[in-house]
Amino acid sequence: MIDDKSVVAYGEPRMVTVRMFDREYQIKSDDPQLVELLAAEINREARKLQEAYPGKMGPGHFDWPVQVAFRLAERCFRTQESYNALKAQIDSDAENMAARITASLDQAETEKMAARIKAELDGNF
Repeated sequence: MIDDKSVVAYGEPRMVTVRMFDREYQIKSDDPQLVELLAAEINREARKLQEAYPGKMGPGHFDWPVQVAFRLAERCFRTQESYNALKAQIDSDAENMAARITASLDQAETEKMAARIKAELDGNF
């Protein structure tokens, strides 16, 4: 028997219940697995903060959901920067390689043409 909750058509939004910051949240999403993965990552980051700053969470201390969100956003930003730098390097390397290949092909064509002209000239004289 198939459970109705396990069958979700692509793009069909549904409510997903996840636990973050010791509270349950319901999030509507068309990708429930992604919501669960993100909630797990948020919880891992929250645990890291709690371990790094024991006793400094909760009332009267810094707002740890905001700290978690900031850390995750910062990580996302740095990942995007790294991706952009890597993509720029790959694009540059591809352009350089294309230029070298074109130059090699041009050189080969020039050499072939010179050989043909020389052969024709040698045949006429």
